[in-house]
Parts: sequence; structure tokens; C-alpha cells
Amino acid sequence: MTKLLQGVSLRARVSAGFILIVILSTSLVAFVGSRILTRALLDEEIRQMRLNLRSASMVYAHNRDTLRQSVQGAARSERLALALEPEGKDALPDLLALIREEQRLHFLTFVDTRNPRMLRALGQDSGPSGADRFPILGYLQRALAGETAAGTEVLLPESLLREGQALAQRARIPVHSPREHENAPPEVDNGLTLIAASPVETRSGFKGVLYGGILLNHDTRLVTRIGDFVFGARHAEDVGDGIVTLYLGDVSVATNAAAPDGEGKAGMHAHPDIGRTVGSQGKTFYGRVDSGAGGQLTACQPLRNRLNVVVGMLCVGISEKPLLEAQASMIATFLMVAGIGTLVVLGLAFFITRTVAHQPPEGS
Repeated sequence: MTKLLQGVSLRARVSAGFILIVILSTSLVAFVGSRILTRALLDEEIRQMRLNLRSASMVYAHNRDTLRQSVQGAARSERLALALEPEGKDALPDLLALIREEQRLHFLTFVDTRNPRMLRALGQDSGPSGADRFPILGYLQRALAGETAAGTEVLLPESLLREGQALAQRARIPVHSPREHENAPPEVDNGLTLIAASPVETRSGFKGVLYGGILLNHDTRLVTRIGDFVFGARHAEDVGDGIVTLYLGDVSVATNAAAPDGEGKAGMHAHPDIGRTVGSQGKTFYGRVDSGAGGQLTACQPLRNRLNVVVGMLCVGISEKPLLEAQASMIATFLMVAGIGTLVVLGLAFFITRTVAHQPPEGS
């Protein structure tokens, strides 16, 4: 090596040293800078996802409270009190159907606590409340205690069928199971619902309970409302971005993510990390997951019933494509600046070595 360097001029040695230092330092700075930049961008996106999930949770809670107010208002209405008088009993199912349509509910039922029997918008059920109506029974008990209660619940197929055959049919969702879920049931037939119950008491002393609810399976109204509030036009511009999904357990039952046929992509299992963190541990999830359309930054929170048991999940997600594009653009800009700096340093190196090479020897 020494012999090789002996034949190289001082100018060439200095130039080579400068070039090597510049290349190594530029590569190191580019690598470290890109890592710091990527982490900063990701942290900012996660912070934004926290805000998005908080906003989505507010919209979900608002819809639950709106349902509570709707059922409570109907229970206290004068027209319901008149329909409960002996001469108005025959008109009660029609009135319930009218109220259900006005409030955009999927089911609405009056419980006569004196018999007991149930009068529905779809007709009359003379049978008593059975165990298959649980968890509806829990809300009836709270309403009988004078409280208007509302919450998220899972209704079994038997309970849905009692509220209407069409409702039970609508709840059914074929499940698209990947290999790790190959032993999962082929379809979902339980219903993720928002339900509310309110006491009814007329001046004549007639007492009962009015309860109603919204089946969230296949219902895109809520997820669309959340998406519009949280993401605005972002989802309209890119259907793979600004995604809102409701899960029953770890299976999606409603989403604003469109499938190729234009329908919502319900019946998909959540990513295992999400199911484990939210469904099993009851914690909030923030992170990146791989989906069929590429990577996605996702935030999910548990949906709990009145017993504080996790029954589902509310998730919001954005495509990581804009993040990657921003990262690539900033890194390209960074490298361009570094390249210009390298050229400047090389120019200085050339000038210095040229000056050194032309200096007269000492003592001359």
C-alpha cells in the first residue's frame, strides 16, 4: 500500500481523502437523517390518528345519545299515551311503525309490564320476556327502575328474529376467513346493535317500557357519518383512505371501505395485532398494519356493553401512501441538498490541493 501511495501525488492523495470523507459523511448523514425523518413523520401521523379516533368516538357516542333521546322522547309523547288508552290499543302497532320510520330505527317495541306482553311495530307478541331476549332484559329492568338507558349490545339470532325476520336476515354476514382463521364460523348471525329503553307512564297510571334500536350489521349510515366528520373529503378523493370500520368481535360488520362491487367490505377479520390488543386485552391500538390494498395506519378502540365487556371495535385508518410519498419527497430534497454540499466540498478540496501543490518548497 505504501509503495502504491509513493507514486501518487500529494494533490491526488488530499483529493482522494476529501472525497472519501465527503462520501462517507454524506451517506451517514443521509441514513441517520432519513431514519429521524421517517420517525418524525410516523409520530405525527400517530398523533393525528389519536385525534381521529377521539373524534370518531365522539360521533359514535353522539349517535348513541341521539338514540336515547329519540326513544325517551317517543316514550313521553302524548300520542303514545293516547294510543295506550283502551280505545287506542288497536292503533298502537301502526303508531310504533310510524315512530320507528320517523326516528330511522330498525326496531321499536312497547312492553306492557302489567301482563306482561310486547307490542311491536311489526305486530303483537303475547309471550313473556324470555331468556333469549337477554341483553334486552337488562335494559328493561333499568327502564322499570325509572332510568332511560342506552348502549352497545350484541343480540343473538333469536332476539333479532323476535324483532323481525328481515332484521335477523340482515344481520347475517358471510365471513372471509384467512388461513389463520380457517376454523372460524362461516358467517356472523349475531347483531351488533345500539339499543335504548325508556320508562312509559301515562296519567291514567298505565306503565310499561319502550325500547328500540339500530342494527349496525350492514348499516353504513354511522360509518359514513363518522368518516365525513373525521376525514372530510379525504375518503371521497381516495376510497382506500379515511376508512372507518365497526367490528363484532374481530369480524367487520360495517365499513365505508368499498369492495369492487361497490358494497362495504364486511365480513373481514381484523389484523391479529388489533384483535389481540383491542379484543382480548381491551386496550387501544395505534400502529401500522398490512391490508390487501397496502399498508395502513390504524387506530382502534374497544366497544363495550353495559357490563363493560368488550363486544366489538371501532377502527379508523388512513393509507400510508401519502406518508411514503412525503417521506420520499423530503429524502430526495435532503439528498439533493447533500449532493450540492458535496460538490461544494469537492470544489474546495480541489482548490486547497491545487494551492498546496503549487506552494514552493521550504527554504527555496
